[in-house]
Amino acid sequence: MTQAGFGEVAEALRRTTVQVSSAGRGFGSGVILSSDGLIVTNAHVVLYASQVQIQANAAGDKVPATVLAVAVIRLCTVVGGGWGR
Repeated sequence: MTQAGFGEVAEALRRTTVQVSSAGRGFGSGVILSSDGLIVTNAHVVLYASQVQIQANAAGDKVPATVLAVAVIRLCTVVGGGWGR
């Protein structure tokens, strides 16, 4: 098994990264998780929104998307301390 080079990894990430726009709230990035259109983004990008626009690249059209959930995650074990300080 060969290890992917930096360029190959960067290209794979570029193809799966999208812009997420929330009307009146600004925009942020997202990452496509699955071929059926599941995308993950930061909570502040979609907070209080039920619909957003997704743009796959700078030249691409914006397409509508529905916000399914906003998640809050807490570390169960903090190793090394100092997180969030």
